[in-house]
Amino acid sequence: MSASTPYRPVARPLTDEEEAELTELVSGALVLLPAPEDVGLDPDAPAPGMYPQFIGIMAEARRRGFELPFVVADEELALRLGALYGDELCRVAGWDWEMLSWPSGLETLAVVSPDRSVCVLPLDLVGRVIADPTVENVIEGVFGTVVRGEVPVVGAGRYVVLG
Repeated sequence: MSASTPYRPVARPLTDEEEAELTELVSGALVLLPAPEDVGLDPDAPAPGMYPQFIGIMAEARRRGFELPFVVADEELALRLGALYGDELCRVAGWDWEMLSWPSGLETLAVVSPDRSVCVLPLDLVGRVIADPTVENVIEGVFGTVVRGEVPVVGAGRYVVLG
């Protein structure tokens, strides 16, 4: 089967504008998180998994109705935290950001494995967890699965979605 099989997405690199938007979202997320030194961590070398842990905790707090120490709408919070989550997957696991276009016409940001066999849709994943308390909070679990290399073995170019 070719990569253009109807149920497979088509990938393209991000444009400079899309990369700039992601950078802005990541910066916006970092100002919402506690400073690493405030929680006993090295500010110059964030531990792998530190940001996904914070993101998971913040998402859980928001969906349980706890007030966070800042005012950000759920949608904006999901975008910021999702962008940071994706960036951490890239930094720690060596994955890449791409834009995936699905046969249905949906276009979405994805973080993809080097062989393009699997992907994570970080903005969607974080958004679903924040928006729906009945959805399992898999933010840290998916991150750990990717970092440990425990992803399904599928053909290159499949873009099987994790999470």
